[in-house]
Amino acid sequence: MLGRTYIPLRIPAVLLHVSEERCADTAAALLHDPPGLHQLGAKLLAVLPIPGDPGDVEEAVRLAERLRRQGPAGLTVIVLPGQVRVGPEGIFAEPEPLLDDLERRKPGSLAGGQVHLTGRAASRLEQRWSAERSGTCETAAGSLIPLFQLAGRRPDAVPWHTARLMGRALDYVARPAVEQELRAYAEAPVLRVSGPLGCGKTRTVWNTLGPGANPGAPSLWISFKSARTGFDVAAELLRELMHLTALGGGYDPWRALARLDLVGYGEWLLGDRERPQGTDLTGLLARALELWRDATGSPAPLRLVFDDLQTAAAADLQLLESLTADPRTRRNARIVLVGRKRTRGPATWATLPEVALPFLTAAESTTLAEGLFRGLLMPAEVQQRLAETAAGCPFALEEGLARMIQHRRLRRHYGNFFYSGSRDADFEPSFRLIQHIEAEVSALGDPMPARLLAVAETPVPALELASASLFLGVQLPLHWEATFLAAELFHRAPSPWGL
Repeated sequence: MLGRTYIPLRIPAVLLHVSEERCADTAAALLHDPPGLHQLGAKLLAVLPIPGDPGDVEEAVRLAERLRRQGPAGLTVIVLPGQVRVGPEGIFAEPEPLLDDLERRKPGSLAGGQVHLTGRAASRLEQRWSAERSGTCETAAGSLIPLFQLAGRRPDAVPWHTARLMGRALDYVARPAVEQELRAYAEAPVLRVSGPLGCGKTRTVWNTLGPGANPGAPSLWISFKSARTGFDVAAELLRELMHLTALGGGYDPWRALARLDLVGYGEWLLGDRERPQGTDLTGLLARALELWRDATGSPAPLRLVFDDLQTAAAADLQLLESLTADPRTRRNARIVLVGRKRTRGPATWATLPEVALPFLTAAESTTLAEGLFRGLLMPAEVQQRLAETAAGCPFALEEGLARMIQHRRLRRHYGNFFYSGSRDADFEPSFRLIQHIEAEVSALGDPMPARLLAVAETPVPALELASASLFLGVQLPLHWEATFLAAELFHRAPSPWGL
């Protein structure tokens, strides 16, 4: 142990088990070397968080689908959550019994040439997707683990992380102050909304300016994904507009293409072809918005929300800059740009109206906690610890309860969940929350001081964290903590050092 100058790092990841060894060997080349994709074994890949991209299940499925299309014919990919160990020796998968079972036998009744998810992976999908049973995997002990496939978009899809938990829909917590400010800009051609990770930006906008407030009004919600998943914001917007032109008569993609004057782009939008070179994307999108309104006869402009703006690539931000400035866009859409506080937009956006969403107030936090804890028979002291640790961050509190379900401290009996843990149980973050924090911390700066702070589990002066980081080989700039404080990932508190 002498001379050890690193902290062993164990972080959640999403694992991809592929049916062909040669595919694992060439995955990076097939996908143009996406960051955060690592080969861990002959048939095993891992999707790790990278700056700004948590690499959660939906991102991993997108990568798996790209790999299936571009890899050898008949390639089967199984997606499962796991953990990896990161150190000077490399990256290694933590022991996972299911991986051993997959190496020993092919899952029964499983269609080849598809992407499948374990139940744990499917449960972590965002609320936009439906999943259906696709087969089983028999473990060495003889138990059967169900596998699933994506079955398209949910008819009740919503864009935020957690719409249901513990078998019930989560109620929206009204936020009068920020809702009033948002409504004041409801007719602004372009509005920016910013706030820290997990503060409830998406759901607040949905319930104030979107379908939650105006169910019959036309709206589209585009959530950015990182470039490593093959995400194309122009294609995403055009496909959503195509669905919106269906007019209740059933969706015919070729008819929708014709209505939006996009027939020449069918292979791009409906197939696997790359975007045609030299396309004037701003003109194409602005024209499509114009034709959508003509085709539908909508008296109101489209509420068009671009969410998770902090994930957008520089080229996507340039496209949004020109699109939001186009007079045709401003006539036919009311655009809302939603992102984290650290999001750097074009200089021209500095003059746009902006609403900053904070974490929940004490009263709002109480309302959220009462709804989440209702009927669980959880001791009051446990409830208080969870709520205090979440500190007004609804995403953190929801993920803390999700982790309790995984640890069987919340158990289902006859359809309802009840607390079965001890009175001294403390908050423990879920894998998904850790992945989001890891991605956000890495986007703000070097993650080393944040990791040291997590190990310490007590407030530590910035200077002490910088000194410890230097001992571990990381030199931090002066006032390194400023970006973390501005993003509200850190906050100042008294420490044992008295600083």
